[in-house]
Amino acid sequence: MPLFNVVPHPIETQLLANANQRRADVVFDVTTDQVVAQSAGSARTLWSLILDSSGSMSGGKMRALQEAVKGLLTHLPNDPKFELQVGFFHTYARELIPPTPAPQILADLRGAQRIIDRLKAEGTTSMGRGLDLALDAFRSRPDAIRRVLLLSDGEQQGDESISRVYQVARTINEIGGQIEAWGVGRDWNADELGTIAALTGGTAAVIPTPDEMSDAIDLLLDDVVATAAQEVTLLFRTPQMYEILEVKQVYPNIAPAVANKISDQEFAIPLGTVTGQGAKILVRIQGVERPAGLAVRAIKPELRYLRDGVVNNEALPPSANAFLKWVDDPTQIQPRDPVVARFRGEEEVLRLQQEGFAALEAGQTDLATARLTEALEAAQKSGSLATAQLQALFDPKTGQLKGNANSVEVKTAKLLSGQTGRLSSHTGRLS
Repeated sequence: MPLFNVVPHPIETQLLANANQRRADVVFDVTTDQVVAQSAGSARTLWSLILDSSGSMSGGKMRALQEAVKGLLTHLPNDPKFELQVGFFHTYARELIPPTPAPQILADLRGAQRIIDRLKAEGTTSMGRGLDLALDAFRSRPDAIRRVLLLSDGEQQGDESISRVYQVARTINEIGGQIEAWGVGRDWNADELGTIAALTGGTAAVIPTPDEMSDAIDLLLDDVVATAAQEVTLLFRTPQMYEILEVKQVYPNIAPAVANKISDQEFAIPLGTVTGQGAKILVRIQGVERPAGLAVRAIKPELRYLRDGVVNNEALPPSANAFLKWVDDPTQIQPRDPVVARFRGEEEVLRLQQEGFAALEAGQTDLATARLTEALEAAQKSGSLATAQLQALFDPKTGQLKGNANSVEVKTAKLLSGQTGRLSSHTGRLS
């Protein structure tokens, strides 16, 4: 049985014959089959917590962070294939807990928690030095699923440039790692955290208040444990004279994707690490018209992934195939698939948000208001997770933007723009 379920939305797209209709959109939903995953046993996993301990984390934020991490230690799976690393960064960086199997941590839980209690806030914010800890650990675990939680309440400071931080993130991505970048409180930098996450195919999130850290980190642990493989690639086979025009990741966030052409009828779409949330890929395909009434298998997907250092190639059942069918009667054409409609709508929301935030940063308040109002309307129409963040930008009495480009409401909406996954729905709430 395949480790992953792949489901096309829709299974069949109808096009009107003799009307020059040749293109169709399909969303492929990729999720782990948890029954198969459980029977196969857990995959080797290294999760790195890279935590900000700069001076701005002093007081309530540091106490909340320590309690969140100590609580997390009690929830670790009692599985020798699951390793945890805990490091901190301020002006410098240091490991508190080197990569250690979870049962070993659980066996001396009090000792591990006392180590966390030693954490204190001081110095400036050097995220790159913190990420270096994860990078060094990842290089020694090439056969493991490797994920990072980077948590910070500020922005890059000191003698380390932000360009170096981005380079470390790129290197983590190149060796198969993925970063979740979270901002705590109100003073984090949306551009920096968003870029760090995007460079690795990860997601960014906001923890508005320190007391929300514990629940958010526990939720992410569940997602890490449910991650079954890394270096996941969808392989698409198409008929002759059919081609893939566009491919884009639309879940858990909207992000560029590529269709590497292996041959005229074979395409490889790298997905990276498919987390416990799963992934959705939107594909636009174009083909030659076939006789009316004939269902053409337009895309036949297969999967390749790395698990415990072994490359696996999996054939998928016929239910994973996507079909096109030309029809003579317009009444035979089904309404647009709701999954496709939702994520095409999410793309529009993201475009309008990006235009609105760019205008706001340029001081073009009227244009920003217009674009972000359009974004809110589009978000409400598509049921986007961006709706709450966009609503928070406007004064409900006047309908005008109530913040500037540096307000926490704008930063939150900007950081979470393009986020579509279920984990994002539990973060970024503005009280």
